[in-house]
This record gives sequence, structure tokens and C-alpha cells, in this order.
Amino acid sequence: MVGNGSLARLDARECLDAIEQGLRALAGQRLEEPFKLVGVINLLKGFSPPSGPTVWQLTFKPERLIPPDATGLVGAGGELIVRIDLARADNPVSLVRGE
Repeated sequence: MVGNGSLARLDARECLDAIEQGLRALAGQRLEEPFKLVGVINLLKGFSPPSGPTVWQLTFKPERLIPPDATGLVGAGGELIVRIDLARADNPVSLVRGE
């Protein structure tokens, strides 16, 4: 949220909490290669369940598919999608492998 500084910090804290939980979820997986976080979305509404202001989707991509500079092409596929609901006491995390 932009405007009120304290609200912006709150949104950033929630985003950072989601990232932290997503990284923990990945650490518990047997991944064959290193991944890099390439996207974070707050799923406010309109997405397939779960969605809501406390639900976050993180996208991780294999590092080998990311070019070393901005002029290279990003490789297709291989993403790991992590969804986290911060409002749930059990903080459910879903992990889906992309194409």
C-alpha cells in the first residue's frame, strides 16, 4: 500500500513473512538444483482458492534458466509456485511445479 508509511511497512512485513515461509517450504523439499525467487503476488481476489488479502503466491525459477545479465533470454518452464495463507494458524503452504 502506498501513502501511509506505517501501512506500507505492514504490507512489506506480510510480504517478507510470506517469503520467509516460502523459503522454509522449499528448504524441506529435495530439490535437484538451486532456485531463485522471481515473483511475489498478493492474491487479493479473483484467483482460484485460496485467495484473499492474506494469501501470497511466490514463484521460484531454476537459476540455470536465468541469464547472468539483462540482455540474455530467460529459459522457459521449471517454476515452483508456492502459495501461503498467513491468516491460517497452520499457515498452509501449497507447492506446485510449473511446466
